[in-house]
Amino acid sequence: MKYPIYAIGLILCATGLWFTPSLAQTLSLGDLKAGLRQMPMELPYMIDEETRLERVEGGHNEVLYFNTLINFTYDQFPDPQVLLDGIAPVIIQSYCVGETMAAFRNAGISLLHFYYDRNGELIGTIKTNLTNCG
Repeated sequence: MKYPIYAIGLILCATGLWFTPSLAQTLSLGDLKAGLRQMPMELPYMIDEETRLERVEGGHNEVLYFNTLINFTYDQFPDPQVLLDGIAPVIIQSYCVGETMAAFRNAGISLLHFYYDRNGELIGTIKTNLTNCG
């Protein structure tokens, strides 16, 4: 099933419904809309041949991304942390220097990426925030 613009949660963040007033002021609606234009408009969305973005949610000071590794099962990874350690640098680089992430950095918003196998079993999570941007 495809969902229309999945970023409703992010819009709620920008209007201050999920963030403190100071964060809502830092993350302007204009900044948010600019970032949304860079994102896929329907979910699920294939990021690459192995990774499908299922949904995005907003929380208090964080945005959560739920991904499925469609070609793998949990038991194929003797040490799932090795996989996550391979993915993390790409996510951190995007967060720390990407123009579309500037408003999130400025507001101190963390990103949480959840990775599930094709059967829905959690492989692990990657959390990115300003402490990763040395």
